[in-house]
Amino acid sequence: MDWREVAERGGAIHPAQDPTLADSPDEDSEAKDTVAATPTEAQQNAPSRGQAREPFQFGEILRAAGLDISDHDAAVRYYRERARPYLIPFPSRKVPESTDPLPEGLEPWDIGQALDAADWLQSVLQSPRIVPGMTTVQRVWGTTEGREPKREPLDLDLYVDSSGSMPNPQRITSYPALAGAILCLSALRAGARVQATLWSGKNQFTTTKGFVRDHEAVLTVLTGYFGGGAAFPIHVLRDTYTARKVDARPAHVLVISDDGVSTMFDSDERGSSGWDIAAKALARAAGGGTLVLNLPANWTASASGPYCEIRRARDEQGWHVHRVASLEELVEFARQFSRLQYGDAVRSPKQLQQRGA
Repeated sequence: MDWREVAERGGAIHPAQDPTLADSPDEDSEAKDTVAATPTEAQQNAPSRGQAREPFQFGEILRAAGLDISDHDAAVRYYRERARPYLIPFPSRKVPESTDPLPEGLEPWDIGQALDAADWLQSVLQSPRIVPGMTTVQRVWGTTEGREPKREPLDLDLYVDSSGSMPNPQRITSYPALAGAILCLSALRAGARVQATLWSGKNQFTTTKGFVRDHEAVLTVLTGYFGGGAAFPIHVLRDTYTARKVDARPAHVLVISDDGVSTMFDSDERGSSGWDIAAKALARAAGGGTLVLNLPANWTASASGPYCEIRRARDEQGWHVHRVASLEELVEFARQFSRLQYGDAVRSPKQLQQRGA
């Protein structure tokens, strides 16, 4: 429990009895300062940062303050606030060369065009009397090759498990969901686009309208909950990268789940192998893939079951596997993810042809 919550439950101190607000020190002021400087047991055991309340408690506080808000909307606010202290530099790639603006001349400016496009200095130099559409001009800009390569953030393709084995992010703190919130907000802050898909049983899924820049829409999907069976929406992964342009910005595929992630490698409704679909999606995304999983500590020791498929995905296809079941593991995952390097962006005709294969 956060020490600030202990103070809240103990009640506020009246200003007349607050020694820190006294006009003049008394004879016991030194002793009081010594007592005040000694942290209580709750303060000593308090976490250094973060929000100790659960999402449902956060929602109750908002409703008690007079806000008409649903549990889902409260969860969106909750995870947005909890993720902010842990935002990371989102991975990016170098594009061959940046471009610098190059002035190329002047052309007439009229009232119907943007006001900030007009070059008023040049207009006055040409004629001291400003007549819109007659004496006003605007600058025409071109581009020239820059000296330094430009960094371009990866897009983020997020798949969130919402089956019954996963915690409901609207009721209790879900560290996998918090990990997704950290990555989504970090990606959007860096200028990337995010596609978020929430999934549970067969035909139980919801997704954003493609890759978007709307953090509200992304977090709404991320904090939803079905609570059904576990059946990864293989067709969404397949269709996303079948329809994605070959020269599109590289994307990173991220799956938040538990051992139910193994259903990603089942056959789809057409009978195609999930292993083949996942491999093609990784190749066309060209930004790598990560599995953020709520697994037991000894999951690597299991000799059978879904853990074998997770290890196969890691070893054969190159998926990065991270176990997230506590705040400490979440922080370590975010730190490692921010350091991932994916090389230069795919731009040569030969590489583009390979991505389209």
